[in-house]
Amino acid sequence: RFDNSEAIDKTIVPLKSERANKVLGFDGDGNPKVYDTSTTYDVPDYTATGAGATTRTLTDKAREIVSVKDFGAVGDGLTDDTIAIQAALDAHSSILVPEGTYIISSALSLSESNSVFGLGQTSIIMASGHTHNIFDVKAGYTTIANLTLENGDVALSYYGDDSSCQNNIARFVTIKTPNTGVLLDGYDDSAKPCDWNSFEGITVLSPNDDGIKLTVSSTGQAPKANVFQHCRVYSDTTAITGHGAYVEYGAQNNAFIDCDFDVHQDATACVRIGANATKTVLMNIHTNSSNLTPNIQLDSGSTETIISNLQSDSDGAAIDDSSGGEYVAFNSGFPEKNRLNRTRITDATLEFQRYELETVQLALGGTIQLDLTRTAYQVDASGGATTVELPDADSDNKGSIVFVKKIDTSTNAVTITTTSSTGADGRDVLLVAENDVVRVMSNGSSWLIVSSNVMPMNTLYHDGTGTYSIDASRRLYNVSSFGGVLTVELPPANNAQSIGRIVTIKKTDSSVNNVNVTEQGATGPDGASQTLSSQYDAVTVMSDGNQWLVISKNS
Repeated sequence: RFDNSEAIDKTIVPLKSERANKVLGFDGDGNPKVYDTSTTYDVPDYTATGAGATTRTLTDKAREIVSVKDFGAVGDGLTDDTIAIQAALDAHSSILVPEGTYIISSALSLSESNSVFGLGQTSIIMASGHTHNIFDVKAGYTTIANLTLENGDVALSYYGDDSSCQNNIARFVTIKTPNTGVLLDGYDDSAKPCDWNSFEGITVLSPNDDGIKLTVSSTGQAPKANVFQHCRVYSDTTAITGHGAYVEYGAQNNAFIDCDFDVHQDATACVRIGANATKTVLMNIHTNSSNLTPNIQLDSGSTETIISNLQSDSDGAAIDDSSGGEYVAFNSGFPEKNRLNRTRITDATLEFQRYELETVQLALGGTIQLDLTRTAYQVDASGGATTVELPDADSDNKGSIVFVKKIDTSTNAVTITTTSSTGADGRDVLLVAENDVVRVMSNGSSWLIVSSNVMPMNTLYHDGTGTYSIDASRRLYNVSSFGGVLTVELPPANNAQSIGRIVTIKKTDSSVNNVNVTEQGATGPDGASQTLSSQYDAVTVMSDGNQWLVISKNS
């Protein structure tokens, strides 16, 4: 029955055949009509399958996920959806971006704990150009996942503004044709740092400037402890003015792990570590380019970079180092795969060892100050007398060993000294002839001569009578027979400690008592006892492993 005031066109229920498996309702004019059940809920409540499931209303179930379309976003690739998406972000902590292409004309801002996620490659947020960012993350604990972002000045921009920009996550995001893909900025407040953020599975395709960049645009502190894992920057055929990754400012273990940087030949570098970056970690990195683009570029001022397992396929330098060696490399670089700074090894077996060698020369002679960045120095003094100045021995260079060798044929001397005192063993060392060499070591307080072809000879003095057996450990033995005849007995010539030794025995006293030089178990040098009868008589002998031979004799 209908109200008498209503004019009803049709009051008869549709035929049985028409209403089978359908529900009765009313059309837009209020007339009876049957509807297929596919357009309605078959039950008013929802119960999940499985033991322990409870029944909920469909309204409650639908409220679990808030879609940007709930706020009027269209996603047709034509409509400006900026206001709708931002409204969803402002109203809810977590929002869904369904399939579609959502055009935005200004940056979307994420506040603390906001999460936005899509359905993968088909959930696209597209900037209307390259003059504005896509996402500005100004706080912490946000998540951006499973989205495709296109165009924009910066696709993902992170900086502390509302609060500290920390513990944010971006995962499985594809970024296409931005100016910069991901930007971490220390910004303008050191109390709101950009730290401890995590990026996984980020792909940046065809960036115009940088794929990934860490910097400080104002007075904040350098980003630190941010991790990029399984990330890729790929230029394809698009020219790039910057880098695959550029750590312009960075501190304390910003890490790139299992990442790939394949950039256009116009790039400055596949990966660049800037002058204000310290403790950057590059692990399992692949780089590729052409036109002599460096694989890894280390700027002067960068410090403590760690590079491990680098596959460098660009034809530029594997590690283009301007840092002065301020890096450690494992299975990286060319031709040296490994580079270690200050390292303690308790047990090592070396199959082959090299020393870093530097040749130094002053055109007119003068003073050269060694910085101990090398172990061996060749000095060419052909331009004039040259002084080689070692730094003062201190705790920093304790245990350091340095070789210095004169390599020219001139008569100009090479003098080895120290910055504020004399040279090794308390005196300056002179290298005068070609190939003169000295090896010195620091004990932390002074330099000591370890070996040299111009070392002062060790001597020994003996005053006595009878038989004096020597061990041939000295080059010169001064002996006195003032109290009576003295026999100086050489060790056997075939003794292992004798072979190749040169020994001089000299009589120093003015008495008439002879000094006789013999050999233990044999007659003496050249098959006879050598007699020194007058003061300053001397004999020099050498063992050939079979007998002692007289080289010279003064008598």
